[in-house]
Amino acid sequence: MAKVCWNKKLKVNSVKILKIKQNGLYNNKRLIVNQFLAGNIILIEDFKMPINLEEFNFSPINISMPKGINPGSNLFREYNKKTKPITKALTQNAANFIYKYPEQRDRLTKTMMKCDDFVTDMFKTLFSLEGTPSLNGTTWRFTKTTKQNYHLDIYTGSAFRAFWNLSDKPRKWGFGYNAKHIFEKYNLELNTFIKDKEISGEKISQASLNAYINQLISDEETHKIEFDKYDLWICDTVKVGHQIISGDKLAAFTYLFKKEQIPIPIANGMNYMNYIKTLR
Repeated sequence: MAKVCWNKKLKVNSVKILKIKQNGLYNNKRLIVNQFLAGNIILIEDFKMPINLEEFNFSPINISMPKGINPGSNLFREYNKKTKPITKALTQNAANFIYKYPEQRDRLTKTMMKCDDFVTDMFKTLFSLEGTPSLNGTTWRFTKTTKQNYHLDIYTGSAFRAFWNLSDKPRKWGFGYNAKHIFEKYNLELNTFIKDKEISGEKISQASLNAYINQLISDEETHKIEFDKYDLWICDTVKVGHQIISGDKLAAFTYLFKKEQIPIPIANGMNYMNYIKTLR
């Protein structure tokens, strides 16, 4: 069962946690969609898929990361940067670091692909999404992750994300404010940043705006949550400020869909700037 430690120093807790049982998931579609859009976390404890879970009963990879590589990054991008990051390549590459023999690697890869398909179908059902994702960015993180800065993610499209803890150890996250509250709190700084760029004629990219936002919030106070083994949580990490504190084995499911595939409005990174300007 997930454990939450509420930080009394936070005057506003704008990110809420909604617990839903797996067998009631599709009976609460409207509630889940509303919580997702509001920038909250949807937690399904002890989430199971129609696979052999024993496939994941291996120790996390204990390797030294190259300098400058985030230990939470997936192994595919660390060691195979020139290969196109399609999901099958991601899973096969991760499996290469776990098992020596081809039959073991193939079995693990097939299991990971089944998980990926299962979660894709879950999102399509919950959000009435049409077609296949325009980008599947699912990663399998079998290395240890240590403390990251508190941050907001950014995507060029509408991202649907879920995280599944596969470790015997809890996955520890920090969370607290969502994007709306962050923008309101740092209204002056963000609008000054935008005005300075506009005056200089410099184009404001999603990446530069996101980097500045994350610089502002990196030392924010957070609540702490420990996700237990097989806990799965869904949230829009563009809206939910979060921090990975520790953990090792995790599946991070990420799917981008185009606007015409989504029957409901989902904000992406470029909406940041429009919203910030309304606070002037």
